[in-house]
Amino acid sequence: MNQTSCYSFIFKLSRNYPTASQNRLAKILERVETTLNNLFQSKSITEAQYMAMKIDRSTVRTNYLYFVSDTHKEGIPVQPIMVCNEGPTMGISRYPGRLLGLLFNDATHCKKLRKAYNVIHAMEFYQKSGQLRPTILFASFNIDSLCLNFSYQQVMNALEHFLNSYISSDHSIQGMTISTILQLVRLVLDEQYFIYNYKLYRKTAGSASGPLLTIPLVYIYLFYWQQDLLEDLINKNELFFRYRNEAFITWNRSEDELRTLLAMANSQFSQPILNITHIGLRIHFRDILITNNNGILQTGVYHKLMFDDNELLSSFPDIIQPPIIQDRWKWLYAAFLKAFRYCSENDTFHEETDEIKCQLIRYQLPDSIFSEAHQEIIEDFGASTLYPPFTKSNYDIIREHILDYDRYRKAKKKQRNAEQNKEKEILLQLPYIPNLEGSIIGKIEQQFHTNLYQYLKDHRTMQHIYMKIKQN
Repeated sequence: MNQTSCYSFIFKLSRNYPTASQNRLAKILERVETTLNNLFQSKSITEAQYMAMKIDRSTVRTNYLYFVSDTHKEGIPVQPIMVCNEGPTMGISRYPGRLLGLLFNDATHCKKLRKAYNVIHAMEFYQKSGQLRPTILFASFNIDSLCLNFSYQQVMNALEHFLNSYISSDHSIQGMTISTILQLVRLVLDEQYFIYNYKLYRKTAGSASGPLLTIPLVYIYLFYWQQDLLEDLINKNELFFRYRNEAFITWNRSEDELRTLLAMANSQFSQPILNITHIGLRIHFRDILITNNNGILQTGVYHKLMFDDNELLSSFPDIIQPPIIQDRWKWLYAAFLKAFRYCSENDTFHEETDEIKCQLIRYQLPDSIFSEAHQEIIEDFGASTLYPPFTKSNYDIIREHILDYDRYRKAKKKQRNAEQNKEKEILLQLPYIPNLEGSIIGKIEQQFHTNLYQYLKDHRTMQHIYMKIKQN
């Protein structure tokens, strides 16, 4: 923390002032609630938006900071993590964050991946459409450093430029004007207070207000602060994916051109903004190995070894327990599912099963559980009968069934979310009343929501309850 200028020390907590942090939290709550109430009363946000962003006082707490070790790097550096899931601005972070993420994806032809392995599905479609030529390169980069250190003023300038460039002539989206969106984002950035080591700090650069807002903001900053330069990087005819803080693109020119373009982009900022992780015909994205083998896509599992893995495990046996020790059957079943999802060919799959066996031997687990887990996977996803013309192997059939299962689970989750949201709507059906205009009905609905918030705002079961009035 002392090595950066991203934090401002406020005061040290002590027994002499036991309510100091609570007083600071109360001030933040007051500002957030006042802002939302004013926006709601002035009709700058809708009732649904107000309910989605309001604070749940029964669970709200001050953010706090801790550090985690990056065991994949030599020297094992630490990474700051701010925990803010129950912070006072989290509701605001979520709503504009989703909105800005959707706007950015649409403007840049970017696809946000729900799961890292979704990149495999997209790459397989890319190959089937005939776009994967032998010379196509893959590149990946992350935005870790920029997320922690970006300038608030520069981000706000880029965001305003982006919104003015993309939003239609009425300067609003989903009923919110550009000025309202900017006001909400600025509020989140300004109120980033946290506790670390019995001291209260304020974050003055970068953000940890949750990836739903931080990551869209950083991508907008990247691609709209130096728009002309970076538009050349993202070709709408190629692929551009983002998963959390990492991005993946396909590139149809030379590696030298790509590196030159990225170096020029980095030179426009006071610090490197794009941490290039890999460029080439064969790279790994997260834990997926992706290869362009002369125009043929090959995918598999990438294993990233931790620095001094054995030393860490032996030094802290009671603290660091790998998943295979915590629940060996759960780990083994998940390892098989990953192998089927990731490995595009049967040979690659067998190489991965050899890796699984090595892990079992390493942790002195019996060979029998390998066969049991493999058999269960086959029974769950395999094909008991093969039908002519026998053009697919058993491996291909099982893999297809697993991918179909993934799509089914995604569809069911979407359906459940829709049903849950529907259950939160209260429909009040009134008989026809002459002279009862829509504006009057709107005022009644607004008064209901105001009373609901005033008297029941601390009850979690009453969160996101909406009332709609209809006449027969």
